[in-house]
Amino acid sequence: MASLLTDAEKKLIQSQLDDVRDTFFRDVYVYIKRSNIDSINDVPLDFNPLYSSPKQTTTHNTSRQNLEKFTIQAVVKYENNQDDSVVDARSQMNLSGSEGRVRLKVKKEAYEKLKIASRVEVDGDLYALEGDAKHIGPFDSQYYQVNLKREN
Repeated sequence: MASLLTDAEKKLIQSQLDDVRDTFFRDVYVYIKRSNIDSINDVPLDFNPLYSSPKQTTTHNTSRQNLEKFTIQAVVKYENNQDDSVVDARSQMNLSGSEGRVRLKVKKEAYEKLKIASRVEVDGDLYALEGDAKHIGPFDSQYYQVNLKREN
């Protein structure tokens, strides 16, 4: 099927849209869990010294979770239509609290880090990914839209 726009016109429109998005990009911090396994071999463990139990030698593995912090560029949009009512049987009625939903638009390189992130920091608040990403772009998908929900 023939297109109304030539390839040169599409590239020009795409570059101009990229320039507009670049003006709204902000720094967002992504935390990715990295596990380090420290292996300690032949550690003597004395299970019951009170009753003179024999010492046993065993292998003990410890695993530590390290968080690495990365900075990505994203267009941040706070959702306007959020439910502000809090209904909890153990609390007072008519309390207000935002659900804290945020939508990010990121480039493909930033999305690769964002999809494996455990937490995302936007304006000092921590968020978790909610749902799958959506491809965005007028001619091809160069950007991803990701929804986040604030942690309690």
